[in-house]
Amino acid sequence: MGTPFKEESLNSIMKYMDPNCRLLLNQKCPALQTLEKSTPLKIDYLHINSSFLQINTTTYKLGVVRQYTAGDPPQWVHQNNLQGGVDHDLSPFGECGMTQKDHESIGIGEHDIQELKRLERKLKDLERLPTFVRIKVGHTENYEIRERLKRLQDRLATSRARYFTCVRLTVTSQLTGVTLEHVTYNQGFRNFLEYFFKKILEGRRIRVKTLHVDHDVQRWNMNNMLTPKSLEIRRLKIDRNTDQIWECVRSWLIEEHGQLELLKV
Repeated sequence: MGTPFKEESLNSIMKYMDPNCRLLLNQKCPALQTLEKSTPLKIDYLHINSSFLQINTTTYKLGVVRQYTAGDPPQWVHQNNLQGGVDHDLSPFGECGMTQKDHESIGIGEHDIQELKRLERKLKDLERLPTFVRIKVGHTENYEIRERLKRLQDRLATSRARYFTCVRLTVTSQLTGVTLEHVTYNQGFRNFLEYFFKKILEGRRIRVKTLHVDHDVQRWNMNNMLTPKSLEIRRLKIDRNTDQIWECVRSWLIEEHGQLELLKV
């Protein structure tokens, strides 16, 4: 068994480690958490969004997804899941930003059931007609009935599908590719987001060459989400100049490093 590193040696090593490796080390080695968190975290590029953090070339994204256990999800649900989930809470009947078509694809009412049965009867009646009569009726009506019937059948199948909702953490890195983790969706998305951001940034002394803050973070209470002990920034980029974003960023800056080399809005 080798001789363990002394605290001074570990501190020196951590100063030059990749910040994402340090975050992983913090999670995997509880004995080193205090030492790791007390060592300033050096980041070349930090991008803050309302649903993700990008640290250098690694992105940590949170999203709410539906996992289907029976039946196929609607196409728009499938697409949202592929993109890592949505950045807001879901209700049993849909979510913000859905189109009427999306809403219709989730469930089916009693009126729709009756219409489905009526179309099925009408289609059977058409198929019982002699060939020359069906030709006279024409293909158009037959086609329209089949199309309307298919849409209702698809909606019925979707309404019977079973799914559960969870929060997905998608970690995308140039070195490790894409990693997915899922957590039971038992509280609001904002609470998950605040906990996750604090887990990474709270109480740290962070030195950033370039900090990029998206304007959509003003949807949340940024002072609850982002709580570094101190923040040194050389270059700051803000998408839209809003008082809320600027006041929050300014509150992070330690006084002796409050002068920015570049401010871009």
